Amino acid sequence: MFIQLPFDSVNSTADLPAGQYSVKASTYAEVGTSTRVLMLAYEFAYSAEVLAYDMLIYLPGGAVLARDFVWMKDRSWRDSDGRKSQDLPPLLPTELKDLVCISAEDGDDVWVGSEVGHG
Repeated sequence: MFIQLPFDSVNSTADLPAGQYSVKASTYAEVGTSTRVLMLAYEFAYSAEVLAYDMLIYLPGGAVLARDFVWMKDRSWRDSDGRKSQDLPPLLPTELKDLVCISAEDGDDVWVGSEVGHG
């Protein structure tokens, strides 16, 4: 959604409320493999709720897959393909179930809509 890589997704920033989002970047790894996943969580500053995720999956051999997820007004998650679920885990690729978090850090804030009056 916010990552600057071309990939097909039904989601866009237009699906989100306008305003400031704080970013938390977490890296996950599968023990014994070179698979890595970068998960970017976007927390809406005015409600402290995560309303979107970007996911980059780095596979052995160098392939990179991209996915995104958005929290919809009907209180469900929607993935890049348009599938919906009340919970996020059913929308995640099943290959990622054995991953462990190896790092987490805050990123730069992002904005949806106008930044008028903000630096």
